[in-house]
Amino acid sequence: MRDVAAELAAWGAAGERVGIATVVAVRGSAPRPLGATLIATEGGRIAGSVSNGCVESAVHEEVVAALRDGRARLVRYGISDELAFTVGLSCGGEIDVLVEPVGAFLLAALERVSADRGVALARVTAPAERAGTVGLLDEDGAREGFSGEVLALAGEAWAALRAGQPRTSDVRLGGADATVFFEVVARAPSILVLGATHVGVALTRLATDLGFR
Repeated sequence: MRDVAAELAAWGAAGERVGIATVVAVRGSAPRPLGATLIATEGGRIAGSVSNGCVESAVHEEVVAALRDGRARLVRYGISDELAFTVGLSCGGEIDVLVEPVGAFLLAALERVSADRGVALARVTAPAERAGTVGLLDEDGAREGFSGEVLALAGEAWAALRAGQPRTSDVRLGGADATVFFEVVARAPSILVLGATHVGVALTRLATDLGFR
């Protein structure tokens, strides 16, 4: 989410409805890691990437569909034997992508990320009828959405945030088996540059481009 925070904030402020697609599982070789994000609007705006271009057009269609019906969905992309007719990953791996309209939890996460506070999001990926983001926990312990049967997920969200790594867990929700992806958006790392030299100037510029504070 950090990579698309500026666009997400600007499009939302302009009154545009935005959908988000996030890589929630990777099998084999994949061009983008867990948590890679793409946002898009019905009008055709796109920011971010889930596959470095391999399946972005297909993902955009899913985002538009999610915006129109208001439902989250999990879609899977992988190499195809009929590459001329089917989208696939040229690297030969497989990814699962959670697609959903940007709702209250994701907007709350955007506020935290924009303020450089780490957050963890609990995102149900299965079963299909439960798919979507169900809770948020920030580094200060403040949480949103973790109530009722979802409350049991708060501990795992906190563990993922403390570790700074995403994780997937099989759990029980409402008496049924479910799979939850805990996405972690850590605060930006810091770098200390000592000495106002030509090397320091170049290093500072490079570090800024790479997302360091």
